Amino acid sequence: RLRLQGFRVRQAIFAILVVGQPPAEARPPRGVASPTVTALGLVLRAAAPAARSKLPANVRVVISALDPFGPGKDQIRPGDGLIEVQGRAVTSPQDARAAKEAAARKRDAVVVRLYRDGQSIDRALRPTR
Repeated sequence: RLRLQGFRVRQAIFAILVVGQPPAEARPPRGVASPTVTALGLVLRAAAPAARSKLPANVRVVISALDPFGPGKDQIRPGDGLIEVQGRAVTSPQDARAAKEAAARKRDAVVVRLYRDGQSIDRALRPTR
C-alpha cells in the first residue's frame, strides 16, 4: 500500500510516504491450501494440523496477518490464536468474521479473546468508521 501526502512550507515541498501491505494482499505460502478471511483488519485462517498439537483444543482460528493501520495494530500479533468474539466461541475464520461484523454493528468496541504464549488474553478492538 502506498499513500503519498504532500504539503508546502515556504516553497519547499515535503512528502510523507507510508509503506505497508494491506491484509487483502497477504497470501499463504505456495502449496498451502489455507483459505483466509479478513475482518476488522485481521487476516484469519484455520489453524494448520501441525500447529493444532501445540494449541489448546478450543483454538481453531489463527491470525496470520493484520492491517498495520487497523484497530488491532498495537494489541494483536500474527500467530495469535482466536478463541472468542464477544463471548461467542469461534470455530472457523468465516464464523469469526460473522461474529465480529455483528458485534461491530451493535457496539463501539469488539472484545476478542486470544491465545498467546500459553495464556488467554482479552483485547478490545474499536472498528474504524
